[in-house]
Amino acid sequence: MDKSTIIKLRQSEAEETVNNGSYSVVLKQGVTIEEGDVVKVHTIVLDTATESVVSVENDLQIQMGVAKYFNNWKNDYPVPYTSKPTIQSSQPDLKRNWMSTRNDTGADSYYVQSIVIMNASTNFFSDFGDNYVSRWRYFQSGTGKESFHNINFGKHKIINHINKGIEIPINTNGTGLIIKGKIFELVGISPAQLEKHPIRVLPFGPPQGIPTGSVPNLLNPINSSVVYGNNGDSLSAVPDTINLYEEDLIFTLKADTYTPAEIAQVFNDKMTRLDALGTVGYDVTQNQYPVMNPFLATIHQMGHAINVGTQTFVVSPGSTVEIPNPPNILEFDNQAPTQANDILIGASQVSMNFDLNLKKINFDALHVPIFPEPPTGPVAPGVDYPTAGTFLVPRPVPNNAADPTVPIVPQINDCGAAFTRLDAFEILTTNPDGSVLTLGDRVDFFKTLGFDETILVQNTHSSIALDLGDGSSIYPLTVSSTAGINIIGAESTLDGLIPKAPLAGASFLTPFIGFVATDLTTPILSNRTFDEVANDEGYFLLEIGMKMPQNMIGGSKLQTQTDSNKVQSIIGKYYTQGNFLQSQGQGEIIYTHVGEPQYINQLDVRVLHPDFSVPSNTELGKRNTVFLEVIKPAIRLVNKDS
Repeated sequence: MDKSTIIKLRQSEAEETVNNGSYSVVLKQGVTIEEGDVVKVHTIVLDTATESVVSVENDLQIQMGVAKYFNNWKNDYPVPYTSKPTIQSSQPDLKRNWMSTRNDTGADSYYVQSIVIMNASTNFFSDFGDNYVSRWRYFQSGTGKESFHNINFGKHKIINHINKGIEIPINTNGTGLIIKGKIFELVGISPAQLEKHPIRVLPFGPPQGIPTGSVPNLLNPINSSVVYGNNGDSLSAVPDTINLYEEDLIFTLKADTYTPAEIAQVFNDKMTRLDALGTVGYDVTQNQYPVMNPFLATIHQMGHAINVGTQTFVVSPGSTVEIPNPPNILEFDNQAPTQANDILIGASQVSMNFDLNLKKINFDALHVPIFPEPPTGPVAPGVDYPTAGTFLVPRPVPNNAADPTVPIVPQINDCGAAFTRLDAFEILTTNPDGSVLTLGDRVDFFKTLGFDETILVQNTHSSIALDLGDGSSIYPLTVSSTAGINIIGAESTLDGLIPKAPLAGASFLTPFIGFVATDLTTPILSNRTFDEVANDEGYFLLEIGMKMPQNMIGGSKLQTQTDSNKVQSIIGKYYTQGNFLQSQGQGEIIYTHVGEPQYINQLDVRVLHPDFSVPSNTELGKRNTVFLEVIKPAIRLVNKDS
């Protein structure tokens, strides 16, 4: 009788795990493969539960950074303000105005202009960059607040960048970041993981100043991947710096297995609480306010929180709908002097939702809707148009033309909120009252839900100071935001132009320009579809790294990988039950050893798509196991014993 040995390759027993389905197991006892021995895949069990649920293995601390804005589309804001530069005249300007701080720049402030990347592949006919969105850590100038910035590496031809790098701007609009100290570092990915894209970055310390417009010699190890403007020198401390004002919502997500709808409910319970940040009340003389929540606050409340020391509460126009002769201005809104004319800023409607039709988690509300004025009885949200008026002109209009008027374009919300960061950290220890004591590693929980870095608003600075006309100057702030990407408002549709009631002196098809009720919004959709396998081909490939190569040959049409000498099984997707996919050797490739004995004590496992891409952690969970069978022939065993 043949002697059989089963080798268990279980991901939870792995020495190293690169990705779910990609891991390395060191055996407690090695196995010697001799001539005539047969090695085959006995059984494969893959964890596909992540296709329909969200598994949280350890308690997590959720940290959501939030910024607030209002849309300046009408002339009736009750809060006093002054416009600077003082040459500005009238409102509205249709700008998305962000709650910000004005801070002393400080002598240790530097301007980050761009970063430099190199290819990490010898395949000159492929691309590098892979449109990978990288995450960079820095500290705000003036406030010292830890912040993060995302940079898309894009996709570039390796053949065009052999032995030299390519300079990637901090922002597509040409602006950079003013930071405290020369701390601008790549986080969230190791060099080995980055090379899979395939990208290589230079060392980060000590950073060296690189003249603007020049790409460093990347063969010189003293250079850094970070390119600093101003020839690498610190900025002048005379102009102040404008920083986006952010607040955090922090809560604990318990370890459990959640449906997408349950996750949405947990988040909604936390995001919509009036007292999420403290006790509520309303007496501005006692600094009590009706809401304590990062998504919504009053002007007076933010002035009280921000106006500390030399720091000043300001409202800064970010990146919005461009209209003729767009002004480059900074508007300062004073703290509301009384409770009577205090107003709310931010999002009154905050919602995470699971769409049963799309099978996607989404944020479908992060705003204050526009309602008809004056409200009479029950009202519905909708889309409206700006009040007619003269647009702010920061400079003489070319050719002595008349001042441009405010364009009649639909407005989707009164004000709103946006995310500046979405983080999750493992909770290591807690206090007796249940509060968090120590945190562990950051985990990609939001990527598990399907939200990547594009949901976050990006804020950058100009390195050219703006004269405010009062003897002071500032480094202006730019905030990039787009409806349906990182902000939400009402959906403006074609049907809104059709009048639903008779218009005096107008035909039926006269365009209607006015308030249109609609409950449709521009949701921020996740990129993950639940209950659906991302790769729609009917099988996986199983690679096992051992000195018993097979040979699988693919077609020559594609320039990408089509063959492999490590594939040991083809895993069909037809047998799935209880959130597990099982293959019992139907697609195994049997190996019979010939030659010198081989000792096996470590095996690398990789589950791959048919195109050799790696399944994401939303396709495969952590409970994967591969069983190998080693069969030693009985005849050889008898001969050995004789």
